[in-house]
Amino acid sequence: MHMERGIKYAESPTGQRRFRPVAPFSDTWSGIKSAQEEGAPCPQPFTRGRIPYEEDCLHLSVWTDSLPTQSGREPLKPVLFYLTGSLFTTDYNQLISPEDLVSEQSLVVVTVSYRLNVFGFLSLENPVFPGNMGLLDQYFALYWAYKNIQYFGGDPSQISLAGSGAGAASALIHALSPRAAPLIKRVLAVSGAPTAPWAMSRNPQENGLRFIQRLDCVQYSSAEVLNCLQRKSVQEIITSLEQHLSSGNTSNIFSPIDDSFLGVQDQYLGGGALDLINRANFRIPVVLGINSQEGKDVLEFLRYNIERSSTRDLIYLIENTLIPSILSPYPGLVNNQMIQEMIFQMFFKTRNTFSDQDKGILLAELAALYTEVFYTAPVLQTAQLMYQRNFPIYMFVNKFPVQNIQNNLLNSSADSTSFLALLFGTTQFERLTGAIMLRTEREVAQRLQAAILPLLKFGQPSPNLRWINYEPNAGAYLDLETLNVGQNYKAREASFWNDLIPSMSITALASSSQPTCDVKSNGQVDVYSTLTWLLLTVVLLLLVLLAVLWVNGRRRTRTSSVFTLGSGLGGIGGSCLERNPPRAGSGPRGRWRETLTSNKL
Repeated sequence: MHMERGIKYAESPTGQRRFRPVAPFSDTWSGIKSAQEEGAPCPQPFTRGRIPYEEDCLHLSVWTDSLPTQSGREPLKPVLFYLTGSLFTTDYNQLISPEDLVSEQSLVVVTVSYRLNVFGFLSLENPVFPGNMGLLDQYFALYWAYKNIQYFGGDPSQISLAGSGAGAASALIHALSPRAAPLIKRVLAVSGAPTAPWAMSRNPQENGLRFIQRLDCVQYSSAEVLNCLQRKSVQEIITSLEQHLSSGNTSNIFSPIDDSFLGVQDQYLGGGALDLINRANFRIPVVLGINSQEGKDVLEFLRYNIERSSTRDLIYLIENTLIPSILSPYPGLVNNQMIQEMIFQMFFKTRNTFSDQDKGILLAELAALYTEVFYTAPVLQTAQLMYQRNFPIYMFVNKFPVQNIQNNLLNSSADSTSFLALLFGTTQFERLTGAIMLRTEREVAQRLQAAILPLLKFGQPSPNLRWINYEPNAGAYLDLETLNVGQNYKAREASFWNDLIPSMSITALASSSQPTCDVKSNGQVDVYSTLTWLLLTVVLLLLVLLAVLWVNGRRRTRTSSVFTLGSGLGGIGGSCLERNPPRAGSGPRGRWRETLTSNKL
């Protein structure tokens, strides 16, 4: 086994290169350069000193079971280029150990460290702060692999770009980019998609300005702002970032942006997620995966809020920050108390006490909410959109929970980390869990590899499986735990987030505009205008009724009132913890809850 670690693929993003594009690494040396130690991770928040990050962090690692001889007659091996990351904010790249997969499956595996959070995605939507630095880092690493992987026994024409979480969203973005697509043979994207609410920033300039204010770097020009930020220490920036994210509002995340404001030659995306899919010219085969408990990743993002909150405080946070932030992409619903209450009832049961046991149940329910809205629904939406553009697609679902994954707020979960532990084998499993694989886990890992690897190596599933291409009507998917083929996984739930909620938002916006009755010269009211607004109001009420019936269909009704905020919703961006909240069930929000609990409108 040959493990070449810490190979620099780009210039150091420090000093005047901070927040700016870097160039491919060009330094030369004589003799032998050591590649035995993993490079430092990129700066990230909430590490509490557990991860010794450094700003000079643009490096990659290569695993191969053998190096080519001087004759060069050995057949080149397929390459798995794997990206990780959580919400483009943190990463666990330094924990990856694919030795078993490499030795058993004759693959070359490449892993990458790239700029995260504000270091990789701060943007003021201008050429000084263009954003998308993290994506450019990934592209440079991919290009490095394309040019050099043959020296490690890898085939540059057989690079499968894979990823989980933010890495999955990144992999699909690159597959849709005219720059990167020619370098990619296939894509494996697990629980991440460019259409996810966290994958593309909606208000990057506003978010960036709020962060800059925290560092007291507001200046007359963007150039002066850049100069101020480049003089700050890494720790100052990370401390300010932790404060910026401490409210728990996922809208404050720094992530890729639509960079169409740049000149064509400087753009990497040149549009939003839908634009990328609609104009894609490359039909790269895609394997899309869904982990049934991926929402655990968001709990890690919220760990600071969760650990300092009682169960009562956590309910307050969910109602007044987390659910409104989930609805932030829909302006017509973000302040709608009834819709927020409906979502609360869909996922959270009534509790009359606020014990530690209730908090554990509440966290599992919160993870289920985020799994649905941040991962399952966007992946299914992306599958439908890419199918319409004639991409060959295979879909799978991983439902097998792994126990004791590092830093997991839940006892077990079927998420990206557990998927990686099963895919990469025994050594990876032990490194992430601190335990050896049991028989059941080994059997699931073998089935998972038997399903995924033939697609990555040959572009076709094993003939022993009945795994067929994904089509929206049938929605065929492979259950990785049993290798059985199912249909329409979570289709009803995904339709709620992808179809019903956006429709309700559009209708609410239209009906909230104050209609004006046009009076004709003879003093008569324009009946057509009045009827139009009346029709919009009726449509909105019908959509609300449909949503309520949908909730009842899930049989998650609540039988009594629980602690709620009294008369206000609270600010989405601010801290929402309050030690002495208003009396439960008081105010207009309480009345909405009482109405919905009784199934009345």
